[in-house]
Amino acid sequence: GSCMFLLLGGGPIVHALADGAAPGSWLRAADLQFTHVEWQGLRLYDLIFPLFLFVMGVAIPIAVTRRSADGYSRWAILAQAVIRTGLMVFLGWCVHGNLLTWNPAEMRLGYSVLMMLGFAYLVTMTLVLFTPLRVQIGACALFLVGYWIVQHFVPFPGKVWGEFAKNRLFSDWLFGEVVGNPGPPWGSPWASGWFVWLWPMVSQCLLGVFAGLILIWWGWTAL
Repeated sequence: GSCMFLLLGGGPIVHALADGAAPGSWLRAADLQFTHVEWQGLRLYDLIFPLFLFVMGVAIPIAVTRRSADGYSRWAILAQAVIRTGLMVFLGWCVHGNLLTWNPAEMRLGYSVLMMLGFAYLVTMTLVLFTPLRVQIGACALFLVGYWIVQHFVPFPGKVWGEFAKNRLFSDWLFGEVVGNPGPPWGSPWASGWFVWLWPMVSQCLLGVFAGLILIWWGWTAL
């Protein structure tokens, strides 16, 4: 509920209340928290996407336990996850990819928030269905550590050692090498680097899975 409030209604309400507020006032400070940081720093609004990933992870073990009790096989549950991921990619294409313009020159397939949520959900669901908990914990740590290592230490043409600058990361270089600098319909102003960005997103979703398992073990959720 808090996440949806921030996404759908919180920002416009706070912006309206802060309109005309004096610089340095608490309303102006609150208004700033409802805008994204361009690169360095962290604000309240930047927590929306990680919170979505976490809550999605919390729901996964609860849903898997319930569906397994209803007689669904692991492959049937995975098939449902694949369908859901496909729908999220398609809806993301509609929202962020200009699909509804019906003009291929304006369409963008490269990236959408819904697409990233869908892929993180699918990878996490696969791990939950087909690997033991210790492997899931290891994968969570591996994705986080691996992301840190490749972004900071893996060399690539033009890399400045120790630099962590916008559009000058390993993830940006890898995307450019794999996809190039695509025009329509593959290009997107937010596309660069999402192959590697997916790693910490899966970790965030897995952290939600672990929280969901704790809720089940402690009997805090009715299945």
